[in-house]
Amino acid sequence: MISGSALRKLEAITGLEATKLSVGYQLKYGSGVGFYSAKKDEKAACEELRRANWKRIQGIVGERQGWRCFQCGRITELQAHHVIFRSRWRREDGPLDHESNVRMECQRCHQAEHGIK
Repeated sequence: MISGSALRKLEAITGLEATKLSVGYQLKYGSGVGFYSAKKDEKAACEELRRANWKRIQGIVGERQGWRCFQCGRITELQAHHVIFRSRWRREDGPLDHESNVRMECQRCHQAEHGIK
C-alpha cells in the first residue's frame, strides 16, 4: 500500500490532496474527487495518479488559453510546458504539476523555451 510519505510527495507534486482508500487511492481537487487506482504497488499507483492529473491539467490549461500557443497563438502541435522546469523545481516553489505552473505552447515555441532548434 502507499505510504504516508509517498502521499505527501504526491500532494507536493500535484498540489492536490491525496488519500488512501481501501480499494485504491484518490486525488481531490476543488469540489470534485479525482482519480482512482486499484493498484496495490505504491510506485505504480503514484505514477497512475500523476498521469491522470497531468491529462486533467492539460485540459484546464488548454481551455484557459483557448487551445492556442501562449507565445505565438498557433493552434497546432500544442504541448504542455512547465513554467518552472522539472529539472529546476523544488518543493518550496509550489506544486510542479499544477495548472498555475503550466502553459500550452506549440512545438516550435516549446523547443525554443528549452534551447532546442
